[in-house]
Amino acid sequence: MSWQTVLVEGLAYSLGVAVVLMALAKASGPLSQIHNYPHPIYQRALDLGLVDEDEVRRNRLRYKAIGVVVLAVVPLALVLGVNHARTFWEGFWQAYLIFNVWSWFDALVVDCGFFCHSRFWVIPGTEDLVDAYHDYWFHLRYAVWGLAFIAVPAALVGLLAAAVG
Repeated sequence: MSWQTVLVEGLAYSLGVAVVLMALAKASGPLSQIHNYPHPIYQRALDLGLVDEDEVRRNRLRYKAIGVVVLAVVPLALVLGVNHARTFWEGFWQAYLIFNVWSWFDALVVDCGFFCHSRFWVIPGTEDLVDAYHDYWFHLRYAVWGLAFIAVPAALVGLLAAAVG
């Protein structure tokens, strides 16, 4: 399997995940994603009584659970089912590339593009927090950290590929 093919799969996967997540956010409103907002905006929403911490905690857990399933199952199916990786290194590098493509797509396109520049995500009462809405580093740092941390789930995919192989 060429890295270009895996890159295209990663981009297609990223676009699909973004569409699903944006549809969920549109259906449930921006406050359902408040746990992903920069701290000044999150704090203002709490102070204004727009959300409470228990509600935020429940939403965070729900979205994390959905995320783990979506972010694990689809790349696993691509690497093992579509690409037929059967060694640790085949599984590892393919999963690592797919996870990183998603991470950077999410940071650059979804977060820095849509979130930072779309009125949809601006919560009433926080309009004056322009600097927080345009805090690109808040979003990019997770992609930078992901370069190291994504190696862990990629290694798990590699181990599964070796076990299947």
